[in-house]
Formats: sequence, structure tokens, C-alpha cells
Amino acid sequence: MKEQKEICSICEGDFDLDGEGGIVGDLGVLPVAFCPFCLSGVTDLAEQLMEGEEMDIELARYIASYVNEELERNNSIDRNTIMYAVDAFNGGAR
Repeated sequence: MKEQKEICSICEGDFDLDGEGGIVGDLGVLPVAFCPFCLSGVTDLAEQLMEGEEMDIELARYIASYVNEELERNNSIDRNTIMYAVDAFNGGAR
């Protein structure tokens, strides 16, 4: 049986979800897939920004929504994207 390859929404590389890991789901209404490498990177960025603080579910949902909007605009996702999302969540300008 032929394995189904997913395409990562960040790096656009293909990956086997069952064989390699990663995640496939939705950010808001946008379907996304993150290869194991990019998923690890996004997770690390969020953890670095929190610097030991526990991230609450409301902030996590806001970051996901913010990233979704950036992907819909065909913008790249990096450390700054996550920092801007946290800042906007805390009342900063969007």
C-alpha cells in the first residue's frame, strides 16, 4: 500500500504523518500540516517566548489564530510572528 505524503504548510516539504510524525489539522478555517521539524520549531518558539511561564489555553488559541491569518496572507512564520501574536494578545498593536 502506498503511503500518503502530507505537505508542510511552513517548509513545503513532504512527510509521512504515520511514519515520521508531525501534525495535520486546522488553524481556524485553514487546513494546515506541520512536518516534525517545523512542528518542533513552532513549539520551541512558543516556549521560548513564554520563558518558563505556563501558557494558558486562551493564549495558545490566539497564537494559532494569528498564525492562521499570517498563513492565509502567504506570510512566512518565524520567531517574530509568535512574538507579535503574544504582544497583540497582551494588548499591543496588531
